[in-house]
Amino acid sequence: MKTTLLILASLLLTGTLSAQLDPTAGHRYGIRSAIIKKETKSMAGAIANTLYFDNFGDREATEMTMKMGEEEKHLRVVAEDGGRMNVTLDLDQKKAFRMPAPDQPRNFRQLSPEDIERFKIKEVGTGDVAGKPCKKYEMELTQSGVKLRATVWIWEGIMLRYEARYQGNLMVTDEASEVEENVAVPADKFAIPAEVKVEAAPSMN
Repeated sequence: MKTTLLILASLLLTGTLSAQLDPTAGHRYGIRSAIIKKETKSMAGAIANTLYFDNFGDREATEMTMKMGEEEKHLRVVAEDGGRMNVTLDLDQKKAFRMPAPDQPRNFRQLSPEDIERFKIKEVGTGDVAGKPCKKYEMELTQSGVKLRATVWIWEGIMLRYEARYQGNLMVTDEASEVEENVAVPADKFAIPAEVKVEAAPSMN
């Protein structure tokens, strides 16, 4: 059950924790650092989460609180290997799993023609989220073999709102409520404690 929760948390992060781009190709985000409070909602319930990033997105992590009845689970997901992998850490059980990051566009400030074609990205307007003016995009994503239609709101390259629909039905939303920009972010937010053994995530089949 605990393993399932870790994998579910990582999959829900499509709108919460984006994979990183090689910094030599340019910065992903237009601000140096931020602490962004969000809430993810799905059929599994609501998950309070906080996104942390530093050095224009070179370091990035998300901490989440998941309620399971009367119990709360506290997780941290840290981007590794240039964002190609995520490490999902159970802060209560001191266990961690490594798995590939969700497949999605890597850099909304510098969308490549390949990504625009692959994900069928279209800019469809603007809107404000958490007081920030965003560009609004629609695109197609595939998660665990399921094709989703996603709408995202992007500010300075940062995804502040995310909606995913399957066959027209809303499945997941993630939305920022507060953005603290260009703030000092504690280094331990990006760390996996030395005493925690990181294992490969088991197959979801």
